[in-house]
Amino acid sequence: MYKSLYITDTRCIQDLELQNLKAVNLIVGANNTGKTTVLRAIAAKHRKTTHSFEFLPIREHRSMRLGNLWALMEMIEWDGVIIRDFLIGRLQLIEEKLESIFLQHYKRENSTYGRYLLAKLKGADKLVTTESLGSGFNHFLEILLSLVTRKPNDVVLIDGLEGFHYLLFPQVWECIFRLADNLQVEIQVFVTSSKSDVLPGFAELWTKYPEMGSLRRLEWYDGKIREIRYEVNELNYAIEWNLAVV
Repeated sequence: MYKSLYITDTRCIQDLELQNLKAVNLIVGANNTGKTTVLRAIAAKHRKTTHSFEFLPIREHRSMRLGNLWALMEMIEWDGVIIRDFLIGRLQLIEEKLESIFLQHYKRENSTYGRYLLAKLKGADKLVTTESLGSGFNHFLEILLSLVTRKPNDVVLIDGLEGFHYLLFPQVWECIFRLADNLQVEIQVFVTSSKSDVLPGFAELWTKYPEMGSLRRLEWYDGKIREIRYEVNELNYAIEWNLAVV
């Protein structure tokens, strides 16, 4: 797990040191302040090691990729918990009619086989593709599958936590914190956002797990990008008094 990172001469970042990194790290800031650049730098650094990483969202071939992740998930034992049931329960926060998800195989033109996911909804006679359930559903599914299929010391990079109703963010963060903490493997999560509606839910979970979270804002100052770090009490104060953080 990274405790700190030093990034230099990368796109718009001349030199930037990220300190006091934790299991779940939220990076906020206005557009064009280097948030995605930070994730790319982490990915490049992590790629040089023996560990793997997951960079989300990956929109190209998403349905096939989700099918592959689901197949991998079904092979994992998780402390006696049926992961499929856990995932369905969480996904029902977004699609309350969801009953189950099934893995479907198909044959490509080159005679190889691919996978995609179908969903059973309450009251529906036919299965529907998970893609038809909306971008928020699929983004959440992608996050959950990426977290539950990680190996020890893996890193998950989520570029732009969005597409959810603001009332759902506490539950989304609960899943991220719980899966980062409760998977019998040590993983580290980095999340970026330019939206303030991610903050109350993050603050709630960070308050509950004070040793797991970190928050920093990236901003331009004197021609360079710098970080402003927040403690959990500072974030809660800013939210209570409606002070700008993002």
